[in-house]
Amino acid sequence: PKTQIICLSSPMANKKLDPVLKNYITGIVNYLHQNGDEETYKFFFDKRFVGGCYGHPSAKEDRLLANELTSYIRKITGW
Repeated sequence: PKTQIICLSSPMANKKLDPVLKNYITGIVNYLHQNGDEETYKFFFDKRFVGGCYGHPSAKEDRLLANELTSYIRKITGW
């Protein structure tokens, strides 16, 4: 019951998919909050990362993504 869940957007989403993901994730998190689950969060990556193979992030971009998400996790957990 005290598990913290973070719903993520995709760092690979294009301009068409990104707002759809944000809308769905926001709706889900808002619904859960309205129903008493305050331990569910949302996180949207700042930009698109597709510099690796087949439209996936490169190793350098993976490090940037990890740093961005780690910072957010620290914020919500107090680590």
